[in-house]
Amino acid sequence: MRLVAITTALLVAASAPIAAQKLAEAAVPAAVRQALTAKFSGTNAHTWTLRSDKSYVADFTRNGASVKASFAATGEWRETSTEIGAITMPEPVRTAVVKSYRGYRFAETRRIDRVAAPVTLYEVRLEKPDETVTVRYDGSGKLLSSGTKAAPVISLAGSWRGESICLPGHPACHDEVVVYRITAVPTADSSSTAGK
Repeated sequence: MRLVAITTALLVAASAPIAAQKLAEAAVPAAVRQALTAKFSGTNAHTWTLRSDKSYVADFTRNGASVKASFAATGEWRETSTEIGAITMPEPVRTAVVKSYRGYRFAETRRIDRVAAPVTLYEVRLEKPDETVTVRYDGSGKLLSSGTKAAPVISLAGSWRGESICLPGHPACHDEVVVYRITAVPTADSSSTAGK
């Protein structure tokens, strides 16, 4: 028997436009940093981003949950998005999601508290093998927005190298370097494989 260990590297280029810019804490206005400390005492942001709408977003963990707090440049709080378990959503929201998205799995569930109406809403990211859907509901189970994104297509074309290492006690087996060359073909079958 052989133990095959193939070491691979895959580069995926993102084609979507950048929606947010990562910032060093020193680049965040003092009013925003102070507002974060006042609203969430004892919290330090792990990362800061500046969104295209000019809001500053602090990413941090609180009570074991991922939290994103958004502030205007003046330090005015805009919204907080907190990761929650699907079971903790209000029953009308859970019922609406399960009824409308049968066959999807829950990937992420967040409670969003905002200044603007509706004050509290629930955002759910659902997945199937071929697509991802993000939906927002109010607490009564009314659908507010929905967006679908096709699963990314990843090209495996290229040369892949690894090692085939024999287990002890098999004298007929010899360690070897393995190279796979995968070429993209313009048919419904996205690649062909030739081992060498």
